[in-house]
Amino acid sequence: MVFHFVLCVLAGLYFFDLKNLVFSTLSILIINLIFCLFYLLTIFDNINFILLIIMLITFHDISAYLGGKTFGKLKIYPNISPNKTLEGTIIGVISSIPLTYFYSTYFNLETINYLIFGIILSFLSSSGDLLVSYFKRRINVKDTGSLIPGHGGFLDRFDGYIFCIPISLLFIKIFN
Repeated sequence: MVFHFVLCVLAGLYFFDLKNLVFSTLSILIINLIFCLFYLLTIFDNINFILLIIMLITFHDISAYLGGKTFGKLKIYPNISPNKTLEGTIIGVISSIPLTYFYSTYFNLETINYLIFGIILSFLSSSGDLLVSYFKRRINVKDTGSLIPGHGGFLDRFDGYIFCIPISLLFIKIFN
């Protein structure tokens, strides 16, 4: 992984183009995400936890979008993501609380740990979204593809996972 990072940075510096540096950084994040996901799947054979991660990120995205459209006034970073509001982000984070509560009580798990986990994952989901938006603005790209119409591309649909999967892996290592 370190070798990949060094190789990407050197290639980006050699060509000395902002797009190459952005693509190098994104490739590092995505490859790390894939390795963490596979490792998480191999060490933790409970598919319910993987489904919790998917539900948390998806539910956060949907509720933050709807909350921002309905109540959003304060823009977080208008230069990076002009439609992301503080109200939408807060509603997205609050929406993770009941989901993680029901998950932890249904599976008879430590409720406080999972509530904290859900809140952290919600914040990280927004952070991944902002990071990808930042990279897109830096290289003047509106969408990262047309595979999923209306979502801004494949990467925009899964940008919340960039930080959430590695943190989920850390959570499992610490609390299980």
